[in-house]
Amino acid sequence: MNRWLRRFFVAITVGGGFLGICSTLSTLVKGKQANPWTYVILVVVILLYAYAMFVGIRLSERRRPDLHFLICYFLQVPIFSSAAFGFYLFVGLSFAVGYARKFFWLPGLGSEWQLSFNQMRPLLGGINLFAIAALAYGFCYRRRGKRPRLRGSASFPSNRILRR
Repeated sequence: MNRWLRRFFVAITVGGGFLGICSTLSTLVKGKQANPWTYVILVVVILLYAYAMFVGIRLSERRRPDLHFLICYFLQVPIFSSAAFGFYLFVGLSFAVGYARKFFWLPGLGSEWQLSFNQMRPLLGGINLFAIAALAYGFCYRRRGKRPRLRGSASFPSNRILRR
């Protein structure tokens, strides 16, 4: 992966995860939620943002995106809301497009989330184009970066002995 692109992904994932944890933690600490399930949802969201920070730190130590990188950005792709269930998660950078009675686009820098059950929200659907671009890059880079191992590689002890 290009060094500057890797630094960019590290900055937005670690920074977005930290910002998301701080904003959600402030809601958890100062809020007086009547429903105990609200606390469960807030803890789940904090864990998702902590996972994003883990992915960013892991990417800073490695040269290529791994499965955790793909999972983290896969979770950021869907935007869905209905009367029964709603979910979206943005970490760091987002460019969302979708449809809710009319087409919309929503660029974003920072962290934002929604995880709701039975909230009587209008029907909404969309995708995060930045997350799709990150996924595409991660998939292409992983496929391009793998080299097939041949039978005559240095991993077999007999080959090491014969080469000396």
